[in-house]
Amino acid sequence: MAAEPQSAIPIVDFSVFGVHKDNIDDTSEEAHNLGAEILRAFSSVGFVYLRNHGIPESKTQTWWAAADLKEAFNVPVLNNTKVKWPNDEAPGFESKVGELYNQCIKLTFRVLHAVSLGMDLKDKNWLLDCHKGIGKHGNATTMRILYYPPITNNNLVKPGQVRCGEHSDYGTITLLFQDEFGGLEKHRVLVPEEELKRRRARRSIAFFVHPDDDVMVECLDGSNKYPAVTGGEYLKQRFAATYEY
Repeated sequence: MAAEPQSAIPIVDFSVFGVHKDNIDDTSEEAHNLGAEILRAFSSVGFVYLRNHGIPESKTQTWWAAADLKEAFNVPVLNNTKVKWPNDEAPGFESKVGELYNQCIKLTFRVLHAVSLGMDLKDKNWLLDCHKGIGKHGNATTMRILYYPPITNNNLVKPGQVRCGEHSDYGTITLLFQDEFGGLEKHRVLVPEEELKRRRARRSIAFFVHPDDDVMVECLDGSNKYPAVTGGEYLKQRFAATYEY
């Protein structure tokens, strides 16, 4: 299946809800129009590029520098005393990762806020309340920072070989950050055909957003088309199906 052109993904100016703003006027026509635009993108394409989201490029550069210090790691909960941060080997690593995590939380809440307006929910805080435990125990939201090593031996790559197969994420939304080389695709990640891209390492950051474990997920129209399930149980079911042998 040929990959769809990246231009098919809508580009949305998110400045109205940008994280650089302390307060959002969600009563304005501009805010409601943006919410409707985000909802259309999610309901049709399933993806959206956010411009002017408020996280400056200079900040992402410091995060890439932190990511270079470790090949891959997951951050499910901040301030977890069981996690040993490599502060001696990589000074500043914990603080930079923590800053990124907190910025992702803020951006997540702004996106959910916009979606709430687009859905014209009576309770504009309902989606936010379903995710109030992000960054704490009882919520499975995880930030994953990945390093893809360069491919230096072309004999190891078959024509059209897939590096990461087609899949869907399990949670509410996923925030994706790419480095300057790109490579993430809407449906799957192929091994690059271009020699130059193969020989360059690639980094990406994914912030997988999940509702709180005890949130009941059920059909909005009140039907029983899909059985009601808690956010935590649904995630366990998806993991069980994914790793079933």
